[in-house]
Amino acid sequence: MQAAGRGRGAAALVVALAALVGGGCLLSTRDPETPSTDTVPWKDPLAPDDVLLNIRVSISGKSLTKYLESLADSFRFVPNQSDELVIGSGYFDDWSKQDESRVFGNIFQMQGSAALTYAWPTQPNEIPDPDHPEDYLYENITYRMTARRPTAPPKDSVFTGRANLYLRRYGTQWKLLRWEDIADGDTLKSLGLVRWQGKIWS
Repeated sequence: MQAAGRGRGAAALVVALAALVGGGCLLSTRDPETPSTDTVPWKDPLAPDDVLLNIRVSISGKSLTKYLESLADSFRFVPNQSDELVIGSGYFDDWSKQDESRVFGNIFQMQGSAALTYAWPTQPNEIPDPDHPEDYLYENITYRMTARRPTAPPKDSVFTGRANLYLRRYGTQWKLLRWEDIADGDTLKSLGLVRWQGKIWS
């Protein structure tokens, strides 16, 4: 009798375990989440200034995803006239957000670091775009990008220029709609030429 009872108890345990496994209650698993490696200090772009901040930290952090989030889907880049003499007219006519992705994706994969800064004229600092009252135009902004190549000793390349930056609000989010370079003295190392060459280092 005891042996039979033990047999029935063992059989019941097997049935119970089978039910649990079949129902996935105890032994079900899920794929581990991929940890985030993007540590760029992103700011929700609720104001035009936030967009310029996000672009700056995206370039310093070499984050293509965050950089592209700062651009409008209809983003356009316009070179300065001096660069067009080198590049040839028409090269940037169809320049789009996809071109920005291709070029800056290559740049961010290169070894080294980059830092972007802006400087505004004393007046005006920022003015609405008269053609689009809800838009903003940062007029005659000076930019400077310093890229450091990890050689011994390290080698810096500096890219400078002036630009008009047009920003537009989409819902609650501001994005960069148009980057328009302005001819300025020595433009041999402008960001227009960087975009054309598709790289920082020669």
